[in-house]
Amino acid sequence: MSVKKEPTQQSLPYGAAKDDQKPTARADEIPELRRGRTIKRGLYLATDLPPLYRLPDIFADMASKAQKLGFERVLSQLGGRPLRVATVCSGTEAPLLALELIQAGLVSNQQFRISHAFSCENVPFKQSYIERNFHPPVLFRDITELGGEKARTAYGSLEAIPGDLDILIAGTACVDFSTLNKLQKSLQEGGESATTFGGLLLYADKYRPRMIIQKNVRSAPWDEIKDEWEKLGYMCVRAVVDTKHYYIPQTRERGYMVIIDQRRLKAVGLISPLDPGGKTLTGRVSDLIKKFKRPVSAPVGHFMLDDDDRPLELIEMNACKDLRSWERCKVRHAQQRKDRALGTGRPFTRSLPGVNDLQAPDFYLHRFWRLRQERAWDSMDINFLMRLREGYDMNFKE
Repeated sequence: MSVKKEPTQQSLPYGAAKDDQKPTARADEIPELRRGRTIKRGLYLATDLPPLYRLPDIFADMASKAQKLGFERVLSQLGGRPLRVATVCSGTEAPLLALELIQAGLVSNQQFRISHAFSCENVPFKQSYIERNFHPPVLFRDITELGGEKARTAYGSLEAIPGDLDILIAGTACVDFSTLNKLQKSLQEGGESATTFGGLLLYADKYRPRMIIQKNVRSAPWDEIKDEWEKLGYMCVRAVVDTKHYYIPQTRERGYMVIIDQRRLKAVGLISPLDPGGKTLTGRVSDLIKKFKRPVSAPVGHFMLDDDDRPLELIEMNACKDLRSWERCKVRHAQQRKDRALGTGRPFTRSLPGVNDLQAPDFYLHRFWRLRQERAWDSMDINFLMRLREGYDMNFKE
C-alpha cells in the first residue's frame, strides 16, 4: 500500500509562516518593534549621573576632580603668584574662559590667579573680538614672527615678545591636515599648517615655556610633530579626545599634545636617571587626562538657547540674507532634476522659485532656513525628492 506524500513546500523567506505556523520575524525587521527597543545603557546619556549642562556646574565638577587629584600642590608650587598664560591662534580665547570658570569653581579658600601675557591672532575680526573682550597686554598678529625679540601687533607697532610662560596654548592651522582637504600637505611640503607650526617651534625654542598644549585635527601628523618637539628638548603626551566623553552631547574628535620642557624637569630632579625619557611622567599625564573623563549626562536641548531667547531674536534681526545670484547653480540643479526624473516640486521647503517666502512645516528651524540662499533651499528639496524615491522621508529621523 503506497503512502500519500505531502507536497514539498517551497523554501520561504525568513519570517514567513507556513499554513500551520504563527508568523515569525526579527525585531529589527518590524519598524514598530525597532522604534520601541530600549537603547543600551550608556550608549548615549549617562543616566546614572546627575545631569550637567550649565557651564559653571560643569567646570565646578572639573575643579572638584582637580582638587582630588592634587591641584593644591600646584597652587602651593606657584607660591601665591598668578599662572602666566598666553594663547596662539585661539580665535575665541576659549582656554582663558575655561581657566576663569575653573577659577570660579574652586573653593573660596584656594587662591588661583591667572596672568594673561599675550595673544596672537591673524584674522582681523577675531583680533577685534579678543581685544574687545579680553584686553590682552599685547596682541600680536603673526605667529611666524614670535621667534625674535620683537613682533608686530595687530595695530602694526613693534613690541617686545614676552617670555617666562607657565602655559602656552596653541591651536595652529589645521587646513593642510584636515581629511576634508583633498590636497593635504605634510610638514615637509610646507603650507599654512606647517608654517604656523614652525612659528610655534621658533617661539618655544627661544623662550622655553614650561608647558605647551597644542591642538589640531585628529588626522594631523602627530608622530612628525612629536619628533620636532623632541628635537628641541621637550617631552610629549598625545591624546585623542571626543567631546561626548567630556560633558558635551556632541561627537567631535580632536588631537591634543601636552608638551613639557624636559630640560626644566631634569634641572629640578623630576626625571630619574633610570628613566631618562620620562616615560613614568608621560604615563602620569596620560592617566590624568583619562581621569577627567565624564560622559555626557544631559541631552543637547539643555545646552541650547530657547527659541524665544532674546539673543537669537537679535541675531535674526541683524542678520542679512545673502541675495547673491545663483544662475549658474540653477542650470546644474535643473539638469539634476531632469536626469533623476524628480520634477520641479519643492516639497521640503514648500517655497516658490524666485520668491523669498518659506512655507516649511512648523517643526522646521525657520530662523535658520530664512537666512539661507534659495540655492540651499532648492538643494534640500532635491535631496528630499531623491531620498523619497529611495523609500524614506527626511522629515523623520526614524
